[in-house]
Amino acid sequence: MANFALFGLAPTVLYWVWYLGQGRDGIPDDYHFLKIAAPLSGLWISLAPLVFQQGEFIYEELLDALSTDETEAGWDIPAIQSSIDRIDRHYALISRSLALPIAISVGYVLHGIRDIAPVDWPAGLLGESVILIFVGHISATGIWGIVKVLAILHSAVTHSTPQWRPFRAPYGGFQSLFRFAWLNGVNFSLSNFTVPALIAVWPRLHDTTRSISATFIALTSIGGLLTFWLTTVWLNRTSRRMQTEAVEALAPAIETLSTRLVRIDRLSAQEAVHLRHSLDALLMLRQQLLHEDPAPRIRTAFRASTTVVLPVVLIFVQFLLQRIFS
Repeated sequence: MANFALFGLAPTVLYWVWYLGQGRDGIPDDYHFLKIAAPLSGLWISLAPLVFQQGEFIYEELLDALSTDETEAGWDIPAIQSSIDRIDRHYALISRSLALPIAISVGYVLHGIRDIAPVDWPAGLLGESVILIFVGHISATGIWGIVKVLAILHSAVTHSTPQWRPFRAPYGGFQSLFRFAWLNGVNFSLSNFTVPALIAVWPRLHDTTRSISATFIALTSIGGLLTFWLTTVWLNRTSRRMQTEAVEALAPAIETLSTRLVRIDRLSAQEAVHLRHSLDALLMLRQQLLHEDPAPRIRTAFRASTTVVLPVVLIFVQFLLQRIFS
């Protein structure tokens, strides 16, 4: 609540004061869908600080899960924390560098639709400036947050040496990392609450503002999916390495037994039978390991799809309502 009060309360109040007064009354009949789409944008203004705070909680849960993981030991927590500390130190630079350009870009788009989203002067313009500053800051924080998520995941798979136990369920660290990427991807997709308003005013935008809007729509629609996809690639690559190491660990024993085959005629019948059974057991174990997968694939496709459910649903509902009321 303190996080919301600090970062979301003022812009939320200002936005709803504008929308419930001049904003809603000024929307032309041709753009009646804005009366639904605009409140969704206001919802994102309120939710954004809570979403980013939740991201920090998810990160803390991940570190706790990796540090207490007994199924797959070898997660390098200090290396992960070190990479996060480096990203955190760049937060001020990233947020300051991106917040103002983003705020100006959004303001430029709003300036192009003044006739359907009017703002009075000077009080309305001052309130809009506060909201734009918030939008710029929270969007820059979102970009930094995605960088942080990818840094955590990349550090986890490059600096850690998890041990694979092929005959146990692949929960533990891998499952925690998948969950971490999935939850952050879903949270990132919540920024799509602003997309219906952009689509509703699309006919009034010129080429420059359309480019800005299209970039934002594309980023918010597939950003979470790309994050989860990249996580899947990294973790599957790590799982293949673990599988290769497990298979190669059998190589010395197989090679030792294989060398005895060249003199099998000198072995007794009992020794030959023992050699055969030993080789059969090792080769069967090797074959079994090649068919196993250290990384859990259950529900991977389903989880990936959930990162784009919200934008797809919002766009579908928007086009459906526009067709019904047109």
